[in-house]
Amino acid sequence: MFFIRGTLRNAAQTSGGVNRQTGEVRKPSSYLQVEINSGGRLDILTLYVPDHRPYLEKVGQVVNLPVRPWAKGAIVNFAFDADALASLSEKETKSPVARVA
Repeated sequence: MFFIRGTLRNAAQTSGGVNRQTGEVRKPSSYLQVEINSGGRLDILTLYVPDHRPYLEKVGQVVNLPVRPWAKGAIVNFAFDADALASLSEKETKSPVARVA
């Protein structure tokens, strides 16, 4: 299991909408933005999550979020791993949503 450790900077939801060409309705998506230090450079990592509301109270705090790596081409990216979060015990996470340092 992998964790991303960083400062939670934003927990929000996209507005969704309608595609003008196809008429397809896009549902709103919840996401988190985490600031991570990668070799002396600060990066913002955006992770889409099932629900952003449990993370609102953690904005500005350092969190460890379970992720699964995936590669598209040569760059390794990360996606939120809700299954891994569900498998952690309450004692391991110290909260129902994320491990807080």
